[in-house]
Parts: sequence; C-alpha cells; structure tokens
Amino acid sequence: MFVAPTPPKVAITPLPPTKDPAFVTPLPSTNIANAALLASQPGDVFVPARWPYAVAHLCEQFNPLVTLFPAVQHYGSCGCWDRGRADSCRNALTHVYCSVSGCPYEGKCGNGLEESPKVFLGLNVRTRQLGVVAAEDIGRRPEKPAYPVCAAINAEGMGGFMRFLNHSCKPAAEFKEVSNRRRKTVVVATTRKIKRGDEVTVDYGGDLWFVCRCMQDGCRHRSIQDEQDP
Repeated sequence: MFVAPTPPKVAITPLPPTKDPAFVTPLPSTNIANAALLASQPGDVFVPARWPYAVAHLCEQFNPLVTLFPAVQHYGSCGCWDRGRADSCRNALTHVYCSVSGCPYEGKCGNGLEESPKVFLGLNVRTRQLGVVAAEDIGRRPEKPAYPVCAAINAEGMGGFMRFLNHSCKPAAEFKEVSNRRRKTVVVATTRKIKRGDEVTVDYGGDLWFVCRCMQDGCRHRSIQDEQDP
C-alpha cells in the first residue's frame, strides 16, 4: 500500500531538511559522538508530535513552477474491486495513480493520492528528532516498474509526511514515481512489512550530504563513522 503520498508533484530527490527549533536543539557538527546519537536506530521509541509551525502542511499536489511533464495516458476504468488494495488496480500496474475519473472509488483507493491514516508524525524520545511512524502494522506493497526523473523537492518550508522521512541504509520504504496524464508525483511505497511503532524510513541514495549513522548492517558509511559531516 502507499504510505503518505502527498508531496509536491515535481519531486523525487529529497533535499536536506531544516530542523524545527520547536523540537530540536542542533548539536555542533564538530561533535561526532553527538551526531551519532542523533541518528535514528532500530528500537527507538516515538511519541505523537505537533506539526512544526514553520512548515506548511501540503495536503494536495503543489507545482509552483508549473512544470510540464510528458502526458501519460490512462485507459478508462482501473477495474478496482477492493479500494484498499493497489495490487488489484489496473492503473497501479501501469504506474498511473487513480483520480476521480476512471476509478469506481473516485480516486480514494489504495492507489489514490491521499495521506495514509496508517502513519503519524512522531518525535523520537531519545534523539528529539521528528520522523514518520507506523500507527499500525503495514504490509509490503507489490513491486512495480520505476522510471527516474530529474526534478527535486525543496522541502524546507512545506510538505506532507514525506518531508519527515528519515534515511536508512536498510529502509522500510522507497520512493515511487507515478503519473496521470500530465500530472506526475512521487509517493512512498513500503518494501517490507512494518510493525506498529516502527519508523518508516527510505534510502536517500548514494550521494548523501551527511555521514550516515543508521547502525544497520551494510551501512554505506560504516567505514567513515569517525569523519565529520561534509
């Protein structure tokens, strides 16, 4: 199923987020030990958090630059027989998200663009950092083909739940590009089962602007833990 699919539609690569002063007291970048403590780790506990006052909460697609993408055709009704299952949706199988036209559930199905009620914005009790957390057990979304784009999000002052997804080298979800005619957006799709209370994480990719300290097996920065952030 989709998780928190409401970013601006000209998006695929997350930019460095700005820490919200209402929740976080940034530690000096020169203190490597403190930087490591700020990294999310398996088993961290989260409590519900208020939406940061400095970040506009986007609940619909937002394209301030009016960026145009090549048209992607959809082929009539998606044929959904269960509004909660994207793997039975004809549109989902062709990487097209559902809209009011062509969906028996008016786009309010497992393949629609709505923030998932299965996640919430949480505050890490140990690190005092914000993250997206599973409010209930979430299953893995079936694999679908993906195509790269070159647009990017500037999530400093606005965004949905996706803005607060933290990086992990062993993520629970991944970015997926979906389209509907000339509208294009990025959603987050689960890649494995996520238990209630676990953080929903994604892999930011190989070109990180910080030293990853996720403590996961196979962390791409395991050999440079004693180095400063760039």
